[in-house]
Amino acid sequence: GVWYLDQKSNIKNQNEALTQNQTQVIDKTANWQTYRNDEYGFEVKYPKDLTISTNIPPMPIGTVARVHLQSSISNANIAILVINNPKKLSAREWLVQESAEPPLIDTQFNGYTAVKSDKSNSSSYFIYIGKAQYIYMVDVVKNQSDGVNNQILSTFKFIPSTSSGQAPQ
Repeated sequence: GVWYLDQKSNIKNQNEALTQNQTQVIDKTANWQTYRNDEYGFEVKYPKDLTISTNIPPMPIGTVARVHLQSSISNANIAILVINNPKKLSAREWLVQESAEPPLIDTQFNGYTAVKSDKSNSSSYFIYIGKAQYIYMVDVVKNQSDGVNNQILSTFKFIPSTSSGQAPQ
């Protein structure tokens, strides 16, 4: 009888440890800060060691907002640009109009239809999402901190926008 109770206790402890481990994996970004842009309707979480700069010149033609997330500790480096898209083109249509060079790969980015441009000789790859009257361009520097970059990217989401009155569809 004692052996049975001891085994039952071990199983309960193992299950509690497993639940705690699962919670830790889910909560990796729980203590991160959030950058939120209400005007253009997006937010992204980032670790505390990153610095945020916004709208630092030079801004590419047509760009209405730019946020740069960068860390000297982890080398994480991501920029998000919001570009005017008055014709409300899809990301692919916009890239063709802008004479973007291949490869252009249709993909999903956090549930959004997107186009990825990843040239082998480039130090960055780019993700483009066409939403309402804007193109959201995510510029990700390829480096040893891809794990941190990927965690940051996984938190990007659209929110209701004050410029269009609603979250982009």
